[in-house]
Amino acid sequence: MRVAALGFALGVFLLQLQPELPGAGALACLCALGALAGAGFIRRVPRAAAAVFVFVAFAALGFAWSAVRAHARLADRLDAALEGKDVTVTGVVAGLPQAFERGVRFDFDVEAPAAGVPRRISLSSYGFAAEEGVLPVHAGERWRFVVRLRRPHGSVNPHGFDYEAWLLERGVRATGYVRTPGKRGEGQAPQRVERLVAGPTYLIDR
Repeated sequence: MRVAALGFALGVFLLQLQPELPGAGALACLCALGALAGAGFIRRVPRAAAAVFVFVAFAALGFAWSAVRAHARLADRLDAALEGKDVTVTGVVAGLPQAFERGVRFDFDVEAPAAGVPRRISLSSYGFAAEEGVLPVHAGERWRFVVRLRRPHGSVNPHGFDYEAWLLERGVRATGYVRTPGKRGEGQAPQRVERLVAGPTYLIDR
């Protein structure tokens, strides 16, 4: 098992060094190579040869597993056609909202999006009502918003903070802001649908 674990970890590490993710054909070949792991457990195979089989096979499995995970994460992205357009989303406030001078910023787990909206987004609100000052959101609440979103973008300065990678690590695949009705009252106001959604992380944050 130690050899298998080392091989798997090596496969995961090697994927991080690749300039691009492997395609479906390469993943199929890697999975077929991973099937050779069974050969390492055949009693007739010499112990040293079995260890090599297991190491190589589990390295292939580790590489393929991390590639599939990466493909799934990158597929959860904002449709370019929705950037800068009004989109109605319903979901749950995730984590602790962070207040700033002009409003509040929070992560939002989208439950009922239009097609092409990722599952987790980061939203800002720049004022809600004169008497409240900012949007009164709390962790674990379910809300319905009209939002404008964009794909994450960060600077590429050498040795600088990689904002886009930081969002990717947190599972945030789009950023944007909450739209509020204009001065004439047109548009849909933010609506609190449920005050507390049952869920381990939501309850802890609340």
